[in-house]
Amino acid sequence: MSNKPLRIAFLWHNHQPYYEKDGEFILPWVRLHAVKDYYDLPLLLHEFPKIKKTYNIVPSLFLQLEKYIDRSVEDTIQKLTKIPAKDLNEEQKIQILKSFFLCNENNMIRPYPRYNELFEKSKKIDAVNLLVEQDWLDLQVWYNLTWLGEFSKTTPFAKRLFNKGCKFTEKEKMLLLDFHLEIIKNIKVLFNNLIELGQVSISTTPYYHPILPLLCNSEIAKEANPMNPSCNPQFLYPEDANQQIQMSIDFYQKEFGSLVKGFWPSEGSISNESIKLFIKNKVKWIASDEAVLFASEYPKTYLEKFFPRKYASKDGEITIFFRDHTLSDKIGFVYSNWNPHDAAKDFVDLLLKIRTTIINNLEEKALDSAIVSIILDGENCWEYYPKNGSDFQRALYSLILNTPELQTCFLDEAAEDGSNEFLQKMSSIRSGSWIDGNFNIWIGHNDDIEAWNMLSKVRQKFEQQKSSFSKELCEKIYNELYIAEGSDWFWWYGPEHNAENKEDFDVLFRWHIKNLYDLMGESIPEEVFLPIPKTAQSNITLPKTRISPAIDGKEDSNIAWENSGNFSFSPSFSTMHQIGLYATKIFFGNDEHFLFFKIEDFWKTIHNKIITIDIAKGNVILQFDSTGISIKSKNEGMYDGYSFSIGKIAVVRIPFEEYSNEKIMNLNVKMIDLTNSKTTEENLDFKLL
Repeated sequence: MSNKPLRIAFLWHNHQPYYEKDGEFILPWVRLHAVKDYYDLPLLLHEFPKIKKTYNIVPSLFLQLEKYIDRSVEDTIQKLTKIPAKDLNEEQKIQILKSFFLCNENNMIRPYPRYNELFEKSKKIDAVNLLVEQDWLDLQVWYNLTWLGEFSKTTPFAKRLFNKGCKFTEKEKMLLLDFHLEIIKNIKVLFNNLIELGQVSISTTPYYHPILPLLCNSEIAKEANPMNPSCNPQFLYPEDANQQIQMSIDFYQKEFGSLVKGFWPSEGSISNESIKLFIKNKVKWIASDEAVLFASEYPKTYLEKFFPRKYASKDGEITIFFRDHTLSDKIGFVYSNWNPHDAAKDFVDLLLKIRTTIINNLEEKALDSAIVSIILDGENCWEYYPKNGSDFQRALYSLILNTPELQTCFLDEAAEDGSNEFLQKMSSIRSGSWIDGNFNIWIGHNDDIEAWNMLSKVRQKFEQQKSSFSKELCEKIYNELYIAEGSDWFWWYGPEHNAENKEDFDVLFRWHIKNLYDLMGESIPEEVFLPIPKTAQSNITLPKTRISPAIDGKEDSNIAWENSGNFSFSPSFSTMHQIGLYATKIFFGNDEHFLFFKIEDFWKTIHNKIITIDIAKGNVILQFDSTGISIKSKNEGMYDGYSFSIGKIAVVRIPFEEYSNEKIMNLNVKMIDLTNSKTTEENLDFKLL
């Protein structure tokens, strides 16, 4: 067996949307993730000097960090924290109750008795009046304290606050906010030190994180999905895409004193036109997802995703790496609930299987060219891990270092060492992103299209009039345009992603559109003042007629469910998105004597979930989980008519005569997602047909 190691390239993508509005960051996530993740996670590398890792930094993230450091901009949470507890008015208290528990409940609230006590108090109807002055002060401290990273928690000042736990003073509160800024100041210093030590390489992304292929030509979305709707007017401004690349190159030169070598295009999104822009700007490598590779050509083997490819155009060449989304999602979504050592072993075992498969199917020399690219969100997943993932990362790095068949490397190295010529060069690629190989998330929903229409109209108007504007005014307008072109606004339109602050992104997007019209001296269209999502998407559909399906678990029986009702739950609850994550839909209906329930693709859908259906307020409780189906009933005789089957689909039949009330049935459906400890609940009274 060969002694050659399999190379692994980790890329942690650090990104936050641009939150500034009217001189204030309306959301605090840049600061809070800075003190929890951007400093403390790289600091862990000092314990493992032979581990190499690439950090991808979006320039607009660093821009916001700089504004925190020079104290020119504060976020809403900072401002609410600074108000003396005795001076808080009712509106401010309500805002604190709404905002100061937005973190992972299991890992960031429950472990701390005082914070947990305040959390329980906040659930009471009269919480605003129930909490006393010291409660408010302790809550102001705890929300900012719990976001400290694992190393920052061990500093003397932090330990003092954690040990004290309650009865904080106003002075301690203000010193904690100053401590946050000190941590932020050290981020750039730490990155530069790790670069000099040869452990970290930095890549970047177009400046305000736009989806470059859509800036070049919004119609390119149809290449990946021919049914994608079109925006009107068409967005067709490759010069904007090029400028966002050049701005990032300038940013990197300023911050790190050298030319950037690699880009993670926003959301791994690429097209032939956007790739050629990177080539013209002398970028050495970019990365996308395996789904884009496999949609672009028919591979001889799935192993091709482990080999970087040279892409050639008339202006030069660039290396493209392809993200392994299974391994990346293991870290992002799966391992947070595992024992850290078990998770590390599972991950390393998967890497060793890849290595063995490459050796068995290709020449041994192929290991010189192979590289497994593991690319994921560098911040949002860690709050779902105990201790912010530090135990898992320690276990993983230790195991990799003790496994001679594995070796970490930089994508910079692999792009320049000639090993990317194992497979033939590419001259064309099908456009796509890391999510399902298409652009549906950003331009596939009616709300997305309305936002693109709004952006395209104001961009067109500027193009028609810019010759009449001064250079200084054009620069201001371009900056607003580049912010409005960011991907994050479109990420939150449509039903795919949900968060407590979802509405804020619509507000921010339309605020930038309004600014553009103001800067041009144009009247603002009425639509800009109206929220783009006009109505909430209903997730409950009522039955149309009686149904009488077979209890056989066969997919071909789905025709019997055509007129059923359903509860539909979103597959995502956060800023993250997981490949292959199934929307959860529970179908229901009745005939003369029975209630029926169905879940399609049962074992995939139920993975890491628990679904309970409370029927008629506790008379019957039906549960679906990884073990199958279970039932509890107050009526022992009911079990005689209960029947179920699990195959491709799961089907349940339950008699209802004993507990129906005037033909009105109450269903309470609750879904617990074990990957992020989120619970979603729906309640319905429906008429039996």
